[in-house]
Amino acid sequence: GVTPPSGQIRTLAYVENSCRDGPEGISLAQTLRVQQGDAAPITIDESSFGPSQSGAGLCRVYGEARFGVASVAVGVFHRLGVSPDGALVVFEVTDDFSLMSHNQLSPEQEGIYVVRADGTGLRRIGPPARAPSYVYQPPVWSGPERFDFSPDGRRITFTDLGPAPDGQDALQVWILDVFTAERAAITRLPYLAKPPFLYPYRAVAFPLFLTNGVITFQS
Repeated sequence: GVTPPSGQIRTLAYVENSCRDGPEGISLAQTLRVQQGDAAPITIDESSFGPSQSGAGLCRVYGEARFGVASVAVGVFHRLGVSPDGALVVFEVTDDFSLMSHNQLSPEQEGIYVVRADGTGLRRIGPPARAPSYVYQPPVWSGPERFDFSPDGRRITFTDLGPAPDGQDALQVWILDVFTAERAAITRLPYLAKPPFLYPYRAVAFPLFLTNGVITFQS
């Protein structure tokens, strides 16, 4: 979300999650909402899955932990971002990295989308990332990553797979223009194997715009 100096919320994007576990199995539902100031939240997108016998007992664990961001590990909404002026929301939808099921969405539904904060002008601006927004190696969790906007509100940055100097896929820093849908990797970092003493481990993580022309990231 975007919070002005007064502390009043201007634009807030969030995912509401519900989980139901019964004799027929587990059912999941997610709703992406956007709220501007004191106005009622607007529903942008929804997804539901189940019932499924896999993951029995998950709802209770999820509820007792009260760790909402873990929803990216089972659901379909991943990276989110709000433009600095609060006018645009960008979000990613994919089930490629769900620990529950890869059949929650059709290929046509997956992608990176931009929408105005009032709920109008929804459009797809590219495919989803081929790398998850989170890392999970029980019992340790890292993530999720978010979309970060440039100060002028024109581009977002995130991590995704791209060519390393030796030609194989490796995590790289990407930028995506939310108006033209032009997308480019701005690094050519080598593939980094996971050190045995660091887990969960992300070779490249959390890129952030410092200025319109400078991005910082962890590696």
